[in-house]
Amino acid sequence: MIELGDRVVSKQTGNIAFGTVIAIFATGDDYCMITSGHPDEIPHWTELYPMWIDEPVIILKFDTPQKGTSKEEIRASMLREMEMSPSEELIAYEYSRVPVVPCSAYPEADLELWSD
Repeated sequence: MIELGDRVVSKQTGNIAFGTVIAIFATGDDYCMITSGHPDEIPHWTELYPMWIDEPVIILKFDTPQKGTSKEEIRASMLREMEMSPSEELIAYEYSRVPVVPCSAYPEADLELWSD
């Protein structure tokens, strides 16, 4: 079980990230309620971790600020929305618009403990 202050690394969602746990939402449903989000807005999580909505969501403060979304997530999202394969140029453009952030959310199942 991951706890506040733990050092963790992400495995599959977002870019590979190393950081420190700074907040834990009891469930994905709680996370969505607080962020005014909806589970449908995070389909990549649902594909990888179908039960994430009922499990903890972890807020990770990155060791070094980075983009919170990967090109693969953008590609998958565009495939769902456009129902066709987006061009590499379009994916690169959308990725260039993703801000660099100091922290991001991850489903607990995507994180594992890590030590320096």
